[in-house]
Amino acid sequence: MTKPESHLSGLLERCTHLNPSDRASVLENDALLASKYHSAAVLGDTDAPTDPETEVDFHYVCFVKSHRNNNLYIMDGDRNGPINGGTMSNDDLLSEQGIQAVMDFIQQHDDTGQYSLLALAPSPDVTF
Repeated sequence: MTKPESHLSGLLERCTHLNPSDRASVLENDALLASKYHSAAVLGDTDAPTDPETEVDFHYVCFVKSHRNNNLYIMDGDRNGPINGGTMSNDDLLSEQGIQAVMDFIQQHDDTGQYSLLALAPSPDVTF
């Protein structure tokens, strides 16, 4: 949940009704967001490429299940938009089907063995 008067809250309000292309434009042209990103990016150990279009070896890939249509979307930092991975038959992204989608992606796209995996999930001792 964002603070009502925060910059992030304002971005969400401005972008919610826009199509994906217009949302991207708002985010790409937001000076404060760019400044905050740059402040965090320079803390890393890897030098950023001087040309933003340069192919990089390491980038993010995120697997997200849509609450609107139950489809699995692959958000690949090397792509211009999400990849529709098809319908998930299980609500849990960490189900066998979700894990298989991640494994298939790794097998198809990574021949170096250089990757890290991270799952954002509730603690196993949390009850709903």
